[in-house]
Amino acid sequence: MALRGMAGFVGGIGGIGAVRSKATICSADGISFHNIGLGSVSLSWTASGSHAYRVVYKSDSNPASFRTVTRSSVILKGLSPGSSYDMSISELDSKKVLSRASFTTMSAEAPESAGAESDKEAEDLPLTELSRLEIRAGTVVECKKHPEADTLYVETIDVGEPEPRTIVSGLVKFMSEEELTGRKVVVLCNLKPRAMRGITSHGMLLCASNDDHSEVDPLSPPEECGK
Repeated sequence: MALRGMAGFVGGIGGIGAVRSKATICSADGISFHNIGLGSVSLSWTASGSHAYRVVYKSDSNPASFRTVTRSSVILKGLSPGSSYDMSISELDSKKVLSRASFTTMSAEAPESAGAESDKEAEDLPLTELSRLEIRAGTVVECKKHPEADTLYVETIDVGEPEPRTIVSGLVKFMSEEELTGRKVVVLCNLKPRAMRGITSHGMLLCASNDDHSEVDPLSPPEECGK
């Protein structure tokens, strides 16, 4: 099936947390890290030319997630406080890995007053339409029919957070419950929750389709996100 990347967004909607700060140390030259609150890190790196980048990050207790950005900086949110993460940065078009690094997020005991200066730095970072998206890799741990809508599934998806997300998506006519269960998927997380026929959806399952939308398939994350 010839699919258009991210041609169709099928699903409901979700939310993210807030920001504070304190600088931290990373293990790679050319990458600058700043903790900007519990579970939030700002990072930037040296780049030549104009590229889109994929940033993949994971810890021992969380599966790999990734962000795609069109500039050499990104803010990662929803991380586990006081945890060590491994990450890699690669060019999106060539898949060439530019750098690998490690960083540690701020612990819950860190004083909130340490965040004012880095909060300002985070607010000053330029935003593009693509960089506003909080995109995560996840695994569908359960899928069942919506009790009030024949065309909707209710999925439970693990995206590396303390609790899995409930997401409602209109995929019933395109694939079975068994095909979705256990599948690696890509989720848009930083949208407001939305009630869909009585069930609140906390994210959007990203999909691709053919030109007439007669075939729709969830996007699959990069292979390294499943490791």
